[in-house]
Amino acid sequence: MPELKSRGAYETGLSHVARILMPSISTGVLRTNPFVTVIVPVFNVEQYVGACLRSILAQDYPNFELLIIDDGSADGSRAICEDYAEYDKRIKVFSKRNGGLGSARNFGLERASGDLICFVDSDDRVTTDFVSSFLERILDGHDIAVSDYASVLPDGRILNTNLIALYDGERDPVTHLMLSDNECNAWNKMYRRKVFDNEKLRFGSGWFEDFACIPAIIGSSDSVGFTNRVTYQYVQREGSIISSIKITPLRALDIIDAAKRLMQLEPVFKPRHWHTYYQWKLVLHVLYFRWADLASVKDPDTRRKARTELSTFVNDNIPLWFMTEFVKERLNTGSLIRRLRERKFVFDVRGSA
Repeated sequence: MPELKSRGAYETGLSHVARILMPSISTGVLRTNPFVTVIVPVFNVEQYVGACLRSILAQDYPNFELLIIDDGSADGSRAICEDYAEYDKRIKVFSKRNGGLGSARNFGLERASGDLICFVDSDDRVTTDFVSSFLERILDGHDIAVSDYASVLPDGRILNTNLIALYDGERDPVTHLMLSDNECNAWNKMYRRKVFDNEKLRFGSGWFEDFACIPAIIGSSDSVGFTNRVTYQYVQREGSIISSIKITPLRALDIIDAAKRLMQLEPVFKPRHWHTYYQWKLVLHVLYFRWADLASVKDPDTRRKARTELSTFVNDNIPLWFMTEFVKERLNTGSLIRRLRERKFVFDVRGSA
């Protein structure tokens, strides 16, 4: 088996703790034995993909297929994946022209055989009960199951844990998830296959592929279950998208296409969930975060042009954005809104600021 003789070297931190402390797989999960598809897009991660695949193959629940989508890698990633496929027949390796993370996930969805779907990024890792803990919640009748996650270094040291899934009954579970900081991530969730029956619910392109559909998937669901377990390890490595990203106007303005796709999915949301998302999260992602991103663009003319394009989109597509609950509750006294109001900008299209 490729690289497995060194398994102990990577099973540090949460993976080691999980083997000792996490409860064993439930009899209900074993009795129903649903078939799961795990989709892993791969692109130029030859140093990390082995650890990712080993963590998936070490699951305490065995009834799954692992679809590896090589998105045009130029390094040795595909060869490593093919070596693993020779060892374990649950693995299927596909290759496609480079199209980005969203495109690779969509490619995998088209080829998935499982009743349940989950995604793992190829430079991340999961604990041994990643699949089984999801299944326990899905078998309770939920459409989506959500886990907590930890940000870790490549050697397994934990930087921080994100207890997003801690749900204590204070509000509707779907609302709870949409108002968390994790409503856009695809990878720490399991989905019933039926949620993707609507062909409009597919990942977008560019830098905000998750934002283009995951909120709609959550907002269309009847029920969400939380594992309250940290089973996903989000690896912070040099060269990853998050650690190496250089904000450019083009990347920041990718949010416009993603937001257009998401807003076209409004009919998919249950009305109360769209209202919640519109009031609290749409302005946060489209305006607040991206406005801050563009602050790092050094050339003032380029920055002004990009902000004008962003503000034009916001004014045209999110009317009365300044009356949303997010702005009234979170930004009314914030420096951004104060500056804009003092300069009488209010995101008009003339390109001030």
